[in-house]
Amino acid sequence: MQPFRNIQKNRKLIVGVGNALIDILAYEEDASINYLNLITSSNGLSITLPAVYQARDVNNNLSSNPAISDYIDDNAIMLGRNVEDYDEVVIDYTVAKTLIGQSSMQNLGITTLEDLLNLDIVISLSGVTEDFEYVLKIVGISDTDNPVYYVKEETMYMIETGVAVYEVFEDSITITEGILPDGVAFIMVFDDPLLPVPVGTELLEVDTLFTVSGLYE
Repeated sequence: MQPFRNIQKNRKLIVGVGNALIDILAYEEDASINYLNLITSSNGLSITLPAVYQARDVNNNLSSNPAISDYIDDNAIMLGRNVEDYDEVVIDYTVAKTLIGQSSMQNLGITTLEDLLNLDIVISLSGVTEDFEYVLKIVGISDTDNPVYYVKEETMYMIETGVAVYEVFEDSITITEGILPDGVAFIMVFDDPLLPVPVGTELLEVDTLFTVSGLYE
């Protein structure tokens, strides 16, 4: 089962902030800024294509920059709708037209923007014993002239880190011991009697050392 991080939403969006610690601390001290977005590079998402007799389990790669869906106006949605839940994504027209122009898409009859709305995007999240897949649905196409895709803030950080975010799964889990993570250095893990992980244990996830703040089932 997967470990969880907790996202604290109390900061304004600032894009393209330098990642040097001194820069980050300076922005954090600025009372007019309540959110820092430190993710400025593109990442690859796996799009699941329809299975056909000749080629099953076919995937295509979407390489684009993530953006938070709260910052896109509904009027910018040219097809479908805006993101409403964690498992949804909107891709911009500049990205969509590149996708439907690829031969791997066209060979399977995916040639229009409407066809993209039937596809899933699969991300991999790390677990204590094994990884698991989280499926996103493409629900809309935007027209912002930016090569990005839009998701909820929590989803964006799951895509970037490969670690599940508590808010996405909170309705389906119960905390059995400890507390929610109250900072970026803490994590929750599954309460597995066959693989016990005591509260306070340090775990290495995605090259980052976390302290276990609580257990869940």
